[in-house]
Parts: sequence; C-alpha cells; structure tokens
Amino acid sequence: MTPLPTAQRFPLRSLVLLLAASTLAWLAGCSALPTQAPAATISLPLRIGWVDGLEARYVTTDVSDADLAVEQNANFAPRLARSAQAPAGLNLLERVYKVANFQQRPVFQSAPQPVGPGSLDKSYSPLWRLTWVTWKQAGQAKELRSEQDILDAEDQGLLTVQATDLVLNCPILSVEGRGRLQGVRW
Repeated sequence: MTPLPTAQRFPLRSLVLLLAASTLAWLAGCSALPTQAPAATISLPLRIGWVDGLEARYVTTDVSDADLAVEQNANFAPRLARSAQAPAGLNLLERVYKVANFQQRPVFQSAPQPVGPGSLDKSYSPLWRLTWVTWKQAGQAKELRSEQDILDAEDQGLLTVQATDLVLNCPILSVEGRGRLQGVRW
C-alpha cells in the first residue's frame, strides 16, 4: 500500500496553518498603519477682538443674516437665528459687541479659560448674539477692551447698547496669556 501525500493526509491541518499564517500577516500589516490619519490643514481669515482686556483671536464660520454673511465671508446659516429666541436659562448665546460709529475690534463677553480642552469657563459658547454699541458723541469715543468697559460707559450715559437677533458662530482660537488651541498656527 502506498502512503497518501502529506497534503491529502492532513488537509485540515494544512488549512488551519494557512489561515493562521494569513491572519498573523494581516494583523502585522495593520499594526504598521497609523492610528490616526494625518491632520489636514486649512486656512481661514483670522480675526482679532478683545475679551477681558486681552487680545483674542477667532474665526467666523457661520452667520444668521445673509448680508452679514457676505460681509464676513461666512456661511449663511439662517437657523442660527432661532437660538436668539430661546427662553432665559436655555439660551446658549454670549454677547459680542460691535461698535457702530467708531472703528475698533469687537469685544467678546467670554472666552475659554484656558483655551482648549481644559477650559474651566462653563459660560463660554462660540455662538454670539451681535450687540451694537453706539457712542452718543463721537468726540467721546475710545477703544473699549472688555464687556465691563462697555457696561461702565453705558452706566455713565456715554453710549447705548442694543442687542440684535443676529447670531454668529465665532470660535475663539487663542487669548493672550490664556493659551491657544493645540495645532493652531499663525
């Protein structure tokens, strides 16, 4: 009697070894793959404003008003306006102050502190209700660098403050002395 060839004698064993070797090769190949895809980069217009007397850098991505979206070169997002109608206590908006009759940077009500995932500021939101500031007498106008500066000037009768229903999405990327988001470069 002639013995059977090895492949015929142990077909199951050969198949198991082949599958095991293939699986190990596949797993070894996968382990060489990066765990995260390389980060792509983009370029957006960087804007500068004030928060608590400190320089804040931000981008504007979305605006609830069509004309303002064109002016800011941002997405027109009319649904953002609904957030301005939320009842007190449920409103996610912070105020961003824009002076109507004097050239200056906008003033933000708050910012992440510190900037990034470790922020402890529970009130910060990147959604802002546009609030107009108007000096009553142009000769008294000066640069305001914080919400407190604006409220003090309003208390002194030097200017008026008028909230709107216009909403902007302007994430703050960095604040002088409070850091910046990881990976942000300029």
